[in-house]
Amino acid sequence: MSIRQLYSKLQRKGLMGSLRLFTERYLYAHHQLIWFARELHGNPLSLPRRHAWEYVDTRSELLPAFAKHFPGQIGVMRDLLAQPDLHGYVALNQQGEVCAYMWISPRDYYDAHYFRGWFPVAAGDAYLFALEVAMAHRGSAVFLGGQNHLWQLLQKRGYRRAVAVVDAHNHLMLRLIRRLGFQPDGRIVHAYTLFGCIRYTRQPAVPILHKQAAGSEPGLARSK
Repeated sequence: MSIRQLYSKLQRKGLMGSLRLFTERYLYAHHQLIWFARELHGNPLSLPRRHAWEYVDTRSELLPAFAKHFPGQIGVMRDLLAQPDLHGYVALNQQGEVCAYMWISPRDYYDAHYFRGWFPVAAGDAYLFALEVAMAHRGSAVFLGGQNHLWQLLQKRGYRRAVAVVDAHNHLMLRLIRRLGFQPDGRIVHAYTLFGCIRYTRQPAVPILHKQAAGSEPGLARSK
């Protein structure tokens, strides 16, 4: 996060929010990441209006298109592109700028950029991670507009389910992922940061009875 981005957050959050942000960034932070799952054969959503975004695969030649809304993420995108079994997906506006993006992993994924921990991915699952919407487009239908294309893309690649984790404090993303048809699958990852640089994760085992109950309902069974 740049100084400019940090200052912008401080202005939005006020005094108490700023103190909490300072504590989480430089002293101690604890995030609860909730696992969600969605069966890919579920019914698509119908949008009340047309959208103007184009949805394409992430390619190296698109890196300059991240410059306006995600300048600090270009290095991360380059690192992810260097892993050939990962697949990126972006939404472009009419000016050809990336206004939203996400990544997909078909295997256990080590998050080296954000939480510094492993996220297990079961066979047949597509782990959706690093999902980000530009500030100017939050609250729009940017991801809802491309969800039919996304589910078809994943099914063609042989996936049966999509899975993802969402920070329990990220209410916007929680609303979005539920709108996309995801449901909690019973697992929570605890992610910790000490002094802004020491990071680790812990994922408690799901109780046996809960596993059995979850496995009996489509989209809620144990599975980035």
